[in-house]
Amino acid sequence: MQDNKGNTVRNPMFGVDSYVVAMPTWTETILYAQLPDDLYQNIDQIFNNPPGPDGNPPPQPPNNDPPDWPKRNWLLRRIVPRQRGNIWQVQKTWMLSGPGGWNIYLYTASGS
Repeated sequence: MQDNKGNTVRNPMFGVDSYVVAMPTWTETILYAQLPDDLYQNIDQIFNNPPGPDGNPPPQPPNNDPPDWPKRNWLLRRIVPRQRGNIWQVQKTWMLSGPGGWNIYLYTASGS
């Protein structure tokens, strides 16, 4: 693997054993008069908290992880638009990470 200057660098994923485990999900449904242009912009991005009811984050599960591990975070996995008459119903589903959060070498961190 090479960096942007042509230097050979070690693959940061070398030796990593990572896999998806079934975790809780959070689904939000929003109604739109027309679909936003940036509907799929944040797909497969990491968020510290997905939006929740009234703009507040959803309840966090108890954090029983060792104190030196980073907290869990959320990955936007699915966006499903459905036309319902003259409106669009859009469902966004986030999946909770395992202990230590989602792998930043596989997924993009958002600004939140």
